[in-house]
Amino acid sequence: MARRRGEPKRPMSKVPSVLCHLEDLPVGTTRGFDPLRAGVDTVFAIRDDAGVRVFRNICPHEGTPLGWRKDQFLTPDGSTIMCFAHAARFDRVTGVCFAGPCLGDRLELLPTEVDDLGRLLLVDTATVVASPRPAKSSPSRPKPDAVHSVVVSHIYQETPTIRALRIEPLRGEKLPKFTAGAHIDVFLPDNLKRSYSIASSPLATDHYLLGVGLTPDSNGGSRAVHGLARGDRLTISGPRNAFPLEARARRYVLVAAGIGITPLLSMAAQLHASEQTFVLHYCTRSRRDTAFINLIHQSSFCDKVVFHFSEDGPTGRLKPATILAGFAPRSHLYTCGPRPFMQAVLRTADELGWPADSLHYESF
Repeated sequence: MARRRGEPKRPMSKVPSVLCHLEDLPVGTTRGFDPLRAGVDTVFAIRDDAGVRVFRNICPHEGTPLGWRKDQFLTPDGSTIMCFAHAARFDRVTGVCFAGPCLGDRLELLPTEVDDLGRLLLVDTATVVASPRPAKSSPSRPKPDAVHSVVVSHIYQETPTIRALRIEPLRGEKLPKFTAGAHIDVFLPDNLKRSYSIASSPLATDHYLLGVGLTPDSNGGSRAVHGLARGDRLTISGPRNAFPLEARARRYVLVAAGIGITPLLSMAAQLHASEQTFVLHYCTRSRRDTAFINLIHQSSFCDKVVFHFSEDGPTGRLKPATILAGFAPRSHLYTCGPRPFMQAVLRTADELGWPADSLHYESF
C-alpha cells in the first residue's frame, strides 16, 4: 500500500545474507565472501577460538581492498590482518591498525549472527555499501594541502651533488601518513616552493627522508636546500601521491636512475614489508655517485636491488631489453630518472608488448 503524504517513512527492514554454513568455516580459517555478487569479495570472515568476526574488505588508508588474491587477508603466520597494498597491520580481533600508514584506524566490523540451521548470516547486506569509508577510531587525517612545521634532524652527503635530509615533526606534533611514491612541497626562503619525493618507508611514522640533487642551472631551490643546516626549521605541505603503486599487481619492476631513486626506494620498502614480488634496478655513473647506497646495503630488501654502474662499461650499463623481456600478466613497471633515460625504458617496454596501463613514470 502506498504511503500517504505526510506520513513518516517506515524504517526499511534489514536484508540478511547467508555467507556460509559454519561447517564450511572451521576454526582457524579465514575466508572472503561476495554478498553483493559484485565479482569481488567485499567482506571476509575470521573464525578462531575467540569466535567468528566479519570485516569489510576495505583498508582505512586509501579505501582499497586489503588483498587482491583469493582469501588473502592475514600475514603468513596468521597472527594479524594485513593490507597487502599498504603494508598496514591490524589486530585480528578488534581490527585496530597497530602498524602502517593507517595507524590507529580500524577495519569495519559487521554485525552477524548464526541461525538455527548453523548458517553464518550478515545481518544487513546494506551495511556493505551504506558507508563508503570504514569506521575510524582516530581523528581524521590532515588534509593534503595542510602545512606542517618540521625540523632538519640529520643531513647526509650521499654523493658530491646529492644531499639527504631527515626531517622530523616538532615536539608534540605528528607527520601525516603517506603511501610509497608520495611527495611533499617544501617552503624555502625567498618565497620558493619545491616538491620532493619521500624516500623513507611509509611504515616509518616519525620522519621523512628526502633526497635533493644540486643542479647547475638551479633557480634557487636545490641551492637553498643544500644550504640548510641541522636544526633548521621548515614548513612543508601534507603528502600527495601522483605516482602510487598498483595494488592489484603481482610483480613490480622498479627502474631508477640518479636522484630518481627517491620514490622507488620508498616503494621497495613498502613492497618488501607487504611481501610482494619485485626487483629494483638502480642506475648511476659509479658507486661514488650512488645516493643511499649504504642505506640499501643495510636494508632488509638489499637482495632485491641490482646496481648498474656505467663506469664499468657495457657489462655495467642497464640493458632494458634484458630486464623487461618475458612480460608476465599483472606485472607493472615503475621508472624515475632523467627524461631520456625514462623514454628509453618505456619505449623498450612498449616494443616488448607491455600494456600501456602497466607503465608508470614520474618526471621531476
